[in-house]
Amino acid sequence: SAIGSMCACEVEDILFPSVIKEAAADAMYSYIKDSVNIKDAEIHPFALNMQIYIATHRSLFKSDDARLFYNMWIINYPEWLHINTNDASRERLREMSAQYLSIKEDFRSHLKHPIQTKLIPKLKNHVIYFSAIFGVIGKFGKDSQRIFSNYDALSEEVRSFISQKYIDEKKRVGKMAWRAVFYIFITKIILALLIELPYDLFVAHSAKFLALGVNIVFHPLLLMTITRSVVSLGEDNTERIISGVNDIVYGAEKKKISLNISEKNNILLYVAFVLYGFLFVISFGFILLALKLAGFNWIGMMFFVFFLTLVSFFGLRIRHIAKMWNVRVKNAGFFAFIWDVFTLPIVSLGRWLTQKFAAINIFVFIMDFIIETPFKAFLKISDSFISFVKEKKEEIV
Repeated sequence: SAIGSMCACEVEDILFPSVIKEAAADAMYSYIKDSVNIKDAEIHPFALNMQIYIATHRSLFKSDDARLFYNMWIINYPEWLHINTNDASRERLREMSAQYLSIKEDFRSHLKHPIQTKLIPKLKNHVIYFSAIFGVIGKFGKDSQRIFSNYDALSEEVRSFISQKYIDEKKRVGKMAWRAVFYIFITKIILALLIELPYDLFVAHSAKFLALGVNIVFHPLLLMTITRSVVSLGEDNTERIISGVNDIVYGAEKKKISLNISEKNNILLYVAFVLYGFLFVISFGFILLALKLAGFNWIGMMFFVFFLTLVSFFGLRIRHIAKMWNVRVKNAGFFAFIWDVFTLPIVSLGRWLTQKFAAINIFVFIMDFIIETPFKAFLKISDSFISFVKEKKEEIV
């Protein structure tokens, strides 16, 4: 419940106060709040400020609804933190309790406002700049003023901070990619032995080992290709970050953040849905036709498409993480746009499937008990084998 979540957040703040974290969010919010420009739509200034505040926390710290709900409560009712047993506090608590349901609905409307999907992507560069700024503050503490008063010293510290982030993210992405490829490969082998091969032998009475082999190795190789094709961030990106940080610290003119949240024409929206449905049919129709010509049966085609969508989504997520510190300077080119258009249905279906499976306990049981647990037990058989795997893993990442 919302009340239980509020209690949890308050206990967390008492036990683990995050002064620097909140200062970072407040600084970023204060910096951008006057730069957001809404086109062709009317929105109350208070509601807009709430949306900027929510977008700041979501983009900077990935804050969830429970944390944001509690923060909005404290912002709107700061006396909550000072309520005691006297009569005035009790009376104020009764007033807040009487209004709680309407307050909750109001807060939830702010949290679910569609402007979030448009505003958060626009803040990516600001998140990078303020993360670097507070990374330097976290390193030097009270001595930070000396660094920020010197242009060259600040630039060098930002360079050092970002360089370390590149290294950390490269290691993290490498581990994620290797783990995902390995689990996809093991899962495909198990499914092939338990379902696909028995179906070929006892139902179709025709084992097609080529199709079976392709279905086993294609998706791990695809995921490896997607993740390994990520280009490392270079000096140009570092210079853009340094420039952005210096612009914020030394008061350069702010760039406007323009958003268009006007309601679209219903006819145009209908046409867009029709086109998207057409792309969906074209994308999956072409894949299924190619699999049919390659000799896949319906079981093989089902598994192929299923893992293709998951691998595409996982690969996109990993690539997104790898580009966390990449400053956005321009939109994608024409060919990249065309590629995105035709792969969007595949990635979208993969995202939908992962969300659905997250709520299905039986899938978690299969992945953990049938696949992961036996594999962990197998690794524990030989200490030397474990050491060998760890050494090779370190060489890879």
